[in-house]
Amino acid sequence: MSEPHVEELIAFYALGALTPEELRRVEAHLADCASCRALAAEAAEVVEALPFASTPVRPSASLKSTLFARVRADAAQRPVERPVAGALARMAGMFLPGLAVASLVAAIVLGGLVFALQGEVARLNASLEQQRQALALIASPGSQTHALQGTEVAPQAVGTLVADPQQVAALLVVSGLPQLAPDQVYQLWLIRGEQPTGVGVFTVDPNGIGQLLVQAPSPIADFEAVGLTVEPEGGSPLPTGDLVLIGTL
Repeated sequence: MSEPHVEELIAFYALGALTPEELRRVEAHLADCASCRALAAEAAEVVEALPFASTPVRPSASLKSTLFARVRADAAQRPVERPVAGALARMAGMFLPGLAVASLVAAIVLGGLVFALQGEVARLNASLEQQRQALALIASPGSQTHALQGTEVAPQAVGTLVADPQQVAALLVVSGLPQLAPDQVYQLWLIRGEQPTGVGVFTVDPNGIGQLLVQAPSPIADFEAVGLTVEPEGGSPLPTGDLVLIGTL
């Protein structure tokens, strides 16, 4: 009996959103199935071309200045992290014999490793779920694409916002953006009138490509424009940095 087809996994395969077990299953099937290989190639082309799916629309200079001229604000100060494990070890050294100190430090290190591994597993699971949500959004019959164009700060940058106007979810895909300093991020803003609402931060890979799954506070149809700025790590309450992408909704 031949292996069943894997059409339901092809789109996830193109997005890199399969579990290791699913990936092995799909790759094993693709090796022997020409029709599924063709589907996989088509899906890969769609995903690769997503940032360029919309015809670019050049926003007017007045739109840029009106949207952002009145909303600059100072970046909120970020708390300084404290080396907790090192402080605990120093405190222990004041009161415990050497062996007890070593045991305590070992316990702290082991606990930190376990915590880090748990965090990595949670991060991977969250990433996989985001990819699945993004694919569902792309495949939704009500979804529309909106082009974002680079400003004079990043003229090579392009972006596409995929959204169903009646829903709160949206997917931003960008390319051509420069990598930022470690203490900076790109922040996306949905704009209504002169009021921008921050809906997420992200960074780009070495090729200038990035994506962000957005959950807006109200349906996308409530907003008139979208912009992307450079902000301090963690984001800002209002735009403070350079505007690099802008588009209308």
